[in-house]
Amino acid sequence: MPSITDLPCEIMGEILRKLDHLRDLSSTILACRHFYNSFVEFPGLEASVLRRQITPALVPYAIAAMDARRLPRDSEVDPVLNLLDQLYDQPATLADRLMTLRTPLLRELSDYHDTIRAVVTAFASFALERLLAQSASTSVALLPTEYFCFCSSFYSLELFNIMLWQRNIVRNKDRPWENEQLACAYEQLAFDYVGRRAKLLEG
Repeated sequence: MPSITDLPCEIMGEILRKLDHLRDLSSTILACRHFYNSFVEFPGLEASVLRRQITPALVPYAIAAMDARRLPRDSEVDPVLNLLDQLYDQPATLADRLMTLRTPLLRELSDYHDTIRAVVTAFASFALERLLAQSASTSVALLPTEYFCFCSSFYSLELFNIMLWQRNIVRNKDRPWENEQLACAYEQLAFDYVGRRAKLLEG
């Protein structure tokens, strides 16, 4: 019977490219030498898997947030504005950089997006509970557009905190509903913080 290890590297590369999470790629290529050889044969597989994990529409937000975390706290305003202009006006420029990032930065993006995803899941469940006036018995399955809106709001909140609040720059390119989403994201994190602080004090 044919084995998966008999598949050409080209086909294995396409299979690896369809994985949904960067950690799945790491564990897969360590499981078999043929998988590893196929991975080495096609540079850019890590970035392709990460793009699927984060989703293409959110990649510019993820890279902008990563760049913002690396800006010196006392940096000039111009780099901040340039980064915002890229995110709003040239998101494809940010997205294209994904293929140039080394493994440590790709893993950083993956881990941080996992954090964003966890916060978004908690936010969606909390919102549903508020609507139903009772505890949600199952996890919330978001539509792709809802998932993008929620995730982009929390990424934007991070950008607001790192880049704008510390430097008193006013955002003027957001639509009214985007500002409302940003406020909701802030309220969720504040609610989360108060709840965790109360539990620590009780303990």
